[in-house]
Amino acid sequence: MTNNERIKFVIDDVAQTILDRGKERDLPDGERTIPRCVKAFNAVSGHKLSPEDGWLFMQILKMCRSKQGDFKYDDYAALRAEEALRNNEDDAGKWQLTVNAPCKHGFSNCVACDE
Repeated sequence: MTNNERIKFVIDDVAQTILDRGKERDLPDGERTIPRCVKAFNAVSGHKLSPEDGWLFMQILKMCRSKQGDFKYDDYAALRAEEALRNNEDDAGKWQLTVNAPCKHGFSNCVACDE
């Protein structure tokens, strides 16, 4: 498997895992688990974490786990999934995905031709 094939496999696998877990565990209105966990944690601890902070915590947990014991693909796949879910927690609208068609040079937001 080439590096590009491996990257595509991981991205596709992570995307499918997020969709599958959502079907299995999200509430009917689409709410994910982290907002409820963070709300409960805040109530017990007095902290004021956001759902984005909850996903960051989970990412750090996966990073630490990946350094213990043998390689486990799931640690890395879960880290990527939580990164995507963290990016999705965007109450303030600060993260937006903008997809631009490539310019004549093959780039989005090309500085050379301003397309």
